Amino acid sequence: MRYILLISLLCLFQLAHAEKTPYSKTNDFSRWFGADEFVQVLNDIPPNKYPMIIEAAPLVGDGVVFRVLVKPKPSNNFKYRLAYRASENAFIKKNEAYSKLGFTLIYHQKVQLMPGKGHQAVWVKNDL
Repeated sequence: MRYILLISLLCLFQLAHAEKTPYSKTNDFSRWFGADEFVQVLNDIPPNKYPMIIEAAPLVGDGVVFRVLVKPKPSNNFKYRLAYRASENAFIKKNEAYSKLGFTLIYHQKVQLMPGKGHQAVWVKNDL
C-alpha cells in the first residue's frame, strides 16, 4: 500500500512540476500539457503558424506530457503534418506516406512510454 501511495505522490509531483522541467535550452516552448489538453493546444494553433517541434516526456506510471514549439509559417503555401504518441508501425507508415507526397521530416523524437515507444514527428512541405 505504501508503494502505491508513493508512486501516486510522485506522479502528482511530476505533473505539477512538469512545466518547470526543461527539455531544451530555449524558452519558446509551450508549457507541458496532458494528452487530452494537448489536443486542444494543437487545434488552437493559428493558421499562420505551425508546430515546429513536439516533445513528449513520460511520467512515473503510464502518464505522458507534451509541449510544442510553434513558429510562423514561412509562406502561405507552407504545409505541415504531425504525429505524436504514434507507435513504431504508425510512424513508419506516416513517414512513407508523407515522403511520397513531398513532405520532409524536420523533427523526430522517440520516447519510451509504458505500452511501447511513442514517436513525435513533424513533416513540412512548401508548395511553390
